[in-house]
Amino acid sequence: MPDEHPSPPASANPDTNPGAATAGNANANPIAAAITGDASAAPVAADTTDAGPIANAGSDTEAAGMIETRVRAALSRLNIAHWEWIAIDPQFGDTADFCREYGFDLPHCANTIIVASKRGPAACCAGIVRGSDRLDVNRRVRSLMGVSRASFASADETRRLTHMMIGGVTPLALPDHLPIYADCRLLEMDYIILGAGSRAAKLKMPPRELAKLPALQFIEGLSLPAA
Repeated sequence: MPDEHPSPPASANPDTNPGAATAGNANANPIAAAITGDASAAPVAADTTDAGPIANAGSDTEAAGMIETRVRAALSRLNIAHWEWIAIDPQFGDTADFCREYGFDLPHCANTIIVASKRGPAACCAGIVRGSDRLDVNRRVRSLMGVSRASFASADETRRLTHMMIGGVTPLALPDHLPIYADCRLLEMDYIILGAGSRAAKLKMPPRELAKLPALQFIEGLSLPAA
């Protein structure tokens, strides 16, 4: 599998008519619902475009298809350019396994990590760093969130908030209310490999295209060198 920028195949084109988001209860707290599992804190109507539920999917394959449809719709809606959809074996969805199997290196892989507050009001954010770096949760991310204590969200918290598969979380199609912080070091790369929502695909794109995500900010010093 090449490390360069081949033109996306015709089958990789995004959906051209993504559905409009469904408005929810403006007074609800979807972050609290994701962290606590309290359905009463969630919006009354689900957003089937950006973070629609997959609980009713009949199989892993069906669930993956639903997630990937949302991500492709986001690519189209946000006018993301020069992207390539890479179909993979789901058993190699984790970053290290993907790199080993398909010949990519860790610095080109961008991990999207959900962080949750652990004290005080419920709060979450997403952080994006290179696979060769660590997200600075205890200092930089905690400061950006304005909380006294934060930690990586659990697998269950991540699934409830993103409706994506562990090993496939992507900044595309995250809930609109979720802040996204991307490490400025990503901009040093000619391309990055992101999750595609499921474990059956990855998304290759220029890092500058992330700036098209309304909730995303590039942040200096968001990462630390991996130990």
